[in-house]
Amino acid sequence: GTTNFASTVNAQSLTTNAGGTTQLNGNVTTIASQNYGDVVTIANNPILTGNNITFNNTVNGNSDLTLNGGSSDITFKNAIDLKDLKANSTGITTFNQAVNAQNLTTDAGGTTKINRDVTTNGSQTYGDAVTIANNPILQGENITFNSTVDGNSDLTLNAGSGKITVDGPIGQTTSLNNLTANSKISLGGDVTTNGSQIYKDAVTIANDSTLKGNGISFNKTVDSNGALTVSGGKISLGGDVTTNGSQTYKDAVTIANNPILQGENI
Repeated sequence: GTTNFASTVNAQSLTTNAGGTTQLNGNVTTIASQNYGDVVTIANNPILTGNNITFNNTVNGNSDLTLNGGSSDITFKNAIDLKDLKANSTGITTFNQAVNAQNLTTDAGGTTKINRDVTTNGSQTYGDAVTIANNPILQGENITFNSTVDGNSDLTLNAGSGKITVDGPIGQTTSLNNLTANSKISLGGDVTTNGSQIYKDAVTIANDSTLKGNGISFNKTVDSNGALTVSGGKISLGGDVTTNGSQTYKDAVTIANNPILQGENI
């Protein structure tokens, strides 16, 4: 059946069993854990605060959802379909299945694990370190990573007419397999992949950076505030490359569209 919490809940801990539906219509605050075994539907933009918050089944509703886990973990084991989703935790926030939301935000500190596709009509902002698995596709209006991105997996980023921003290195601890950026992207550090890197739109690079992979393609312009080093397999340049520092290409380069390369040393 349906377990309906019509208003606020304050408890030591909260557990619902598998089967049926839990309806959350107000804030839920627990000193210890919250463990939802059944389908959860939400309304009225609830705020859930507790020490380890776990959803074992789907979470949906035409509503915002804010989760405050402190230093503990937040875990979604099944699919999510919500409006704005905010996950605040310095522990581990895990998305094991597909996420659909208007906007998605995780705060600084801790780690976010993305194990399936994430689709938003608006922005995705990851304030903490991100690890990926199962070749996720992230699609949104703007996609921002404020920290590192790692994982032995492919990663595809689609920001439409918006922008992809990665402030930290990609693949520093665990190299990605293949990286595809289908929109404009700003890189703040090194990028390391075991396979290809494909940049289909303009690339801007904030610092001295090394891009290392097995086949690296720039379909449009590249602009760097520092030095740029590219290595690993075939390198393809499809637009102008401008750097304030040097440009170093350690493998064979193919060009298209009459690119102009401008830098301190090339």
